[in-house]
Amino acid sequence: MEFSAAFRTALALILDLDPTLLEIVRLSLSVSLSAVAIAALIGLPLGAAVALGRFPGRGAVIVLLNASMGLPPVVVDPLVPTWLAGGAVVLLLVAAAAEVAAHRRDRLSEVVRVGETPS
Repeated sequence: MEFSAAFRTALALILDLDPTLLEIVRLSLSVSLSAVAIAALIGLPLGAAVALGRFPGRGAVIVLLNASMGLPPVVVDPLVPTWLAGGAVVLLLVAAAAEVAAHRRDRLSEVVRVGETPS
C-alpha cells in the first residue's frame, strides 16, 4: 500500500469514527491514564521524601533512581510485577496481556488494510 492510500484510509477511519478504532483509542487512553495516576500516587510522595529528607544512603537512592530512568520499559515491565508477586503467575498474566495487545494490534492492521489493493 502506498503512503497516500494508507493515509487516506487512516483519515477515513478517524473521520468516520470507526468503532474498532475508537475502542483501541479508549483502551489506550484508559491504560495510560491509569498508569499515570498510579505512578503519581506513588512517585510524588516518594520523590518529595527523597528531595526534602536527609537520611543515610540518600545519595545511593538518588543514583539508583537516576539509573532506573535509563532502563527501557520493555525490560522492566515484566520483571517488576514478577519480583513483587514472587511467582510465575504474574508472568502468565503479562504473557496474556501481551497476547491481547498483539491481537488488538493485528485487528487494527486488518482495519487499516481495508483500502489496500492486492498485490
